[in-house]
Amino acid sequence: MKTLLVVDDEPQILTSMSRLLRMRKDNLRVLTAANADEGFEQLALNRVDLVLSDMVMPGMSGFEFLGRVKGLYPDVTRIAMSGYADADMVAESINRNAISKFLIKPIDINRLSDVVDEACFPHK
Repeated sequence: MKTLLVVDDEPQILTSMSRLLRMRKDNLRVLTAANADEGFEQLALNRVDLVLSDMVMPGMSGFEFLGRVKGLYPDVTRIAMSGYADADMVAESINRNAISKFLIKPIDINRLSDVVDEACFPHK
């Protein structure tokens, strides 16, 4: 079983994404965190395969969070999401290998499902 961690400061996003992904993927464990600190706690306590993080969060941006995740957990796949796309920041994060993909909110559940499959189940 693969584990996905969703980090977003909007509770409704966490609830809807985790519910929809659990309905579609019985072989996926979904963890949630409302901020970067909770995200690091989940990473310390669980083996996580994929982190999907919002970019605009209080305290620490998603780009900084995912950059730190890369340093601490280099084998974890990192995907950024946001309703606000700063092209330069996205390009820099991809070029530094801090993220592998960027998704624009609202995220279509079929697209999200495909991205999770690509990251967690590449030989499917």
